[in-house]
Amino acid sequence: MVWFSQFLFIMFLVIITIVCCIHQILRTLKRTVISSNARKLHSRMFNLLLLQLLNPVIFIYLPCILSHILIPMNAMNIDFICTLISSTYAVFPVVNPLIILHYVKDYRMYLLRLFRLDKALHHKFTTRST
Repeated sequence: MVWFSQFLFIMFLVIITIVCCIHQILRTLKRTVISSNARKLHSRMFNLLLLQLLNPVIFIYLPCILSHILIPMNAMNIDFICTLISSTYAVFPVVNPLIILHYVKDYRMYLLRLFRLDKALHHKFTTRST
């Protein structure tokens, strides 16, 4: 169990570092004199970075921590926990590009044009039903 406490300590240090960086970034953004468009862009990119931060926390760290808590307690079937962990590890690399595509309009529009979906979506949202 010593290794688990070391793991939690390292996770705690990582979280403290992240929180300090978030605080410093927000403070710098508030003090910096920039245009409203640039401020909106910085805010949007900051939100994107926060979501990218949550991606490994949700899909890698939480399942790992839960497995280390639930397996010794015999609270859940080990096969289920192993399946859950392997599934979340497999989904992790897919979620990050989806987050980026959702937040960065230029990438999203390029992808829609690439698959020729932009005209279909434009037509769908601009026509009115009678």
